[in-house]
Amino acid sequence: GLLKINRSEWIKSKLAEEAQKEKKKLLLEVSTLYAKGMIQKKEVEQMLGKDIAEQMEFIRLKSLESIKKGRELGKELRGKLKK
Repeated sequence: GLLKINRSEWIKSKLAEEAQKEKKKLLLEVSTLYAKGMIQKKEVEQMLGKDIAEQMEFIRLKSLESIKKGRELGKELRGKLKK
C-alpha cells in the first residue's frame, strides 16, 4: 500500500530541504567573497557569527599556506629540470 503522509508535514519537509540548500549556497558565496578579500572577517562575523568566521579564516590561511608550499615545490622542481 501507499504510505500515508500528512500533506502539511510533507510541505514543511520540502521547505526545510530547500532552505538548507539555499543556506549552503549562500555560505559558499560568502566564503568565496571572503577568500577573495572582497569582504572582511568582521563582516562575516556580523552576518554569520564568530564561529563560522573563524572557520573561514582557518580555511583561508590553510589554503594560502598550501599555495605557498606548492609555489616553492614548483620552483624547486624547475631548478632540478634545468640541470
